[in-house]
Amino acid sequence: MRRPLAALLLTLGLVGGSAGCAAGKPAEKTAMVCGTEVAGELAAAFGTPARTTPASTWVKPTFTCIYEYANGSFTMTVTELKDEAAAAAYLSDRRGGNELVPELGAGAFHEPNGNVYASREASVLYVDVSRLPEPFGTPPSPRAQAARTIAETVLHCWTEES
Repeated sequence: MRRPLAALLLTLGLVGGSAGCAAGKPAEKTAMVCGTEVAGELAAAFGTPARTTPASTWVKPTFTCIYEYANGSFTMTVTELKDEAAAAAYLSDRRGGNELVPELGAGAFHEPNGNVYASREASVLYVDVSRLPEPFGTPPSPRAQAARTIAETVLHCWTEES
């Protein structure tokens, strides 16, 4: 039996957004990844601020934020799903054989190139550090560590907001 695309997307949790999400814009918690609090904490953690205010886009259900530095950039995406079960399934579908990172929460994992997936409630965070130099920051640290630092910072801010 074929299901209409809208029904399939709803089943997968790819439409409907997070609770409290206004039509046409991401939830406040989602947009926080491009906000001044996260940007300030990341500047302190890496010993260098982003070159400009992070650029963002919202194409429901995914919010994308790009941080540009003099020598590279990284991208964060937050995908808003309908509930925690949908977020867990989303992570599981992407994990494959990648190594879990339990300190970032249930189901969190990193890819061989250091990129990280993690979730909190119905939101899935993806940190892509492939455009950062190896190493990055002052003092320098491996890109994979930078991805974990970014994820930890966002997850910490989300916890404070909850």
